[in-house]
Amino acid sequence: MKLRERRTFILHILYSIMDGVCLGVLALNEFVFLKDVGAGSLQVGILFQVQAFVMPFAIFLTYFISRVKEKKKLLAKIALYTRLPLLLFVFYPDNIHASPYKGFFIALYLLIFLLYYIANPIILPVLNLFTKAIYRPNRFGRLFSYSLILNQIVLFVTTIIFGRLLDWHTSSYKYVFAIFGVVSFYSIYIITLIPYKEPKIKQIPRGPRFWRTVGRIFRDSVFILTKEKAFFDFEKGMMVYGTGYMMALTVVTIYLSQQFHLSFSEVAFYKNITIFISILSFPVFGRIMDDGGDPRRFAIVSFTFAGLFYALLAVAGIVDNQLLFEGHRIIILLLVAFLLQGLFSGSMALIWGIGATYFAPREEAARFHAVHLSLTGIRGLIGPILGVVVNYLFGFYGAFACIVGLEIVAIYIMRKSVKNVQRTIV
Repeated sequence: MKLRERRTFILHILYSIMDGVCLGVLALNEFVFLKDVGAGSLQVGILFQVQAFVMPFAIFLTYFISRVKEKKKLLAKIALYTRLPLLLFVFYPDNIHASPYKGFFIALYLLIFLLYYIANPIILPVLNLFTKAIYRPNRFGRLFSYSLILNQIVLFVTTIIFGRLLDWHTSSYKYVFAIFGVVSFYSIYIITLIPYKEPKIKQIPRGPRFWRTVGRIFRDSVFILTKEKAFFDFEKGMMVYGTGYMMALTVVTIYLSQQFHLSFSEVAFYKNITIFISILSFPVFGRIMDDGGDPRRFAIVSFTFAGLFYALLAVAGIVDNQLLFEGHRIIILLLVAFLLQGLFSGSMALIWGIGATYFAPREEAARFHAVHLSLTGIRGLIGPILGVVVNYLFGFYGAFACIVGLEIVAIYIMRKSVKNVQRTIV
């Protein structure tokens, strides 16, 4: 590697390690909210929904970020305003269930994480912009996959530790969340150290020109989708898959808690199976994508694993498949299901993270990824609450049938596109 590329990769790795700590804590976030904070099904759905609150506006955010002269100062401010509010968790009472202010603490919980997730539509495109500008094209997918491996290893360890802490003392989440806020703050600061050379940029328009620019950005984004047919098909399949995925986030959380009564350590155990398998798969998927793989083909495989995962989860709740191993309860079909989810996560992490950039010229990578994030946000606003509604109307098994059906439709869309639409090589 050249010096600039090597330094960027080291900083990228450091960011991924710190981000892995944060993701390890977030892996149990919805279970903390449900079991310790005492949230209901609808409120859990809203927690997943706030993750996507700003993402529909990513196409506009990316444009205006591109006009910001000092992107690194912008990231530093975002880190301050969106990460440090997590320190407020140290003031949470030990037993919220008995508190007369339970509703206030639930609302504050949602607000703090709304602020946290607001930063993602800015951080992710900027990170993609910085790394794609510096990494050589034949290394991009490979180096990205290496950073994901370390990210997932740290996530694996953090989830185990956090799960055991919660089983030992449930209110320990207050202090862990505060620490994770500080770590997340420094992870964003690490990005600002990447040696990205800012090109000459124009000023952000003001007044009537601002709104004309907003309209033009929207038209340009629609034009990208209509012009790049392969990219449009890719996003169409991702939209169908993603709606099912976002529905499943709420349904699976409530299902695992109510159907199997899993402890925090048991939840961490099954989630870590997913992480372990995804770690093993990252180098394989990263190398294949660098060797000319089509993200749509990966998506077909990934959607298949996802559909099988949800189907096995449903079956696990119907048949008796539990056994005791050295005093620990093992649910066999859950074990197999989370193995499949590991393969799903390993492929989808690359597909979702950099799949859109495979359809884009180098100078357009941030715009394509912004369109991708905006569409992710739209389904993120719809899916979690839709999952709650479908679960309420048809029960767990009706909801799983709907989710698996969406995966099948997404597979059909991608297969048809691969067969009929040639991807433009860039």
